[in-house]
Amino acid sequence: MNHAEPQVLIGIPTLNGPDRLRRCLKSIRINTPRVEPFKVLVVDDCSAPENLQKNKDVIHEFGIEMIIHHERFGVARGWNDLTRHSKAPYVILMNDDVEVVPDWYEALVFSLKNNPQAGMIGLTSYQGVNSSNFTPPPIKSYNEAKMLRGTGMFSATGFLFGFERSKFDEIGGFDDGFFLFYEEIDFGVRLMKKGWPSYMLSYPVVIHQGGASTSDTRNVPDAQGVMAESRARFKSKHGSIEEVRKKIDFQTPFPLIEWNTMLKTWVD
Repeated sequence: MNHAEPQVLIGIPTLNGPDRLRRCLKSIRINTPRVEPFKVLVVDDCSAPENLQKNKDVIHEFGIEMIIHHERFGVARGWNDLTRHSKAPYVILMNDDVEVVPDWYEALVFSLKNNPQAGMIGLTSYQGVNSSNFTPPPIKSYNEAKMLRGTGMFSATGFLFGFERSKFDEIGGFDDGFFLFYEEIDFGVRLMKKGWPSYMLSYPVVIHQGGASTSDTRNVPDAQGVMAESRARFKSKHGSIEEVRKKIDFQTPFPLIEWNTMLKTWVD
């Protein structure tokens, strides 16, 4: 699945979910075109020994690399380690409970390459499902991946999003102080303060189980407590969510270039 001199890094944090990881990697292998060099990299955030070994077996099966954390660092640290492991100019991060679909890579990478004024760009999902219990409906008349920006939106959702590596470097990466929750929102707000707003693509729609790691008490014994800590950290940095919305201008001052499924073209 990996290529030399990648232009795109696809990074996946995982924790005690070898079956999820296998489904995720299988979907990438099936639905990602070999049109340009890309690299797939996994970080294991200190899974239990039996699951770590299973994850090792999975990555061996797919012929990719894995970074291993010997203590639990959390999502933001994992995202930083994945991003800094490669010099690829474009980075895509996704949860291990995501399964991608046709056109996912083309639409997202095209949007990143052709909209340098954008910050994070994410994909939408069918939520709460996986390929063992759900089949996406047939595509009917989608002609373009529209770049959407809701009122008051200052980040893409954290389950799957991409960004330019240079922007990551400029704002100092993700804040490792967020163990879980709010890490992508903090990243998006800091990008916006630099003038790089975030977007979600209307197409394609991927599969996302959702909450797979946080629902396991081995991974997060006190999810509500962790969320409260993250909320407090965010507020200490930026103010409340409501205060941030009042401070930031959500107007889009530049034209957007959107990917057309009928053309299937790439622009370098």
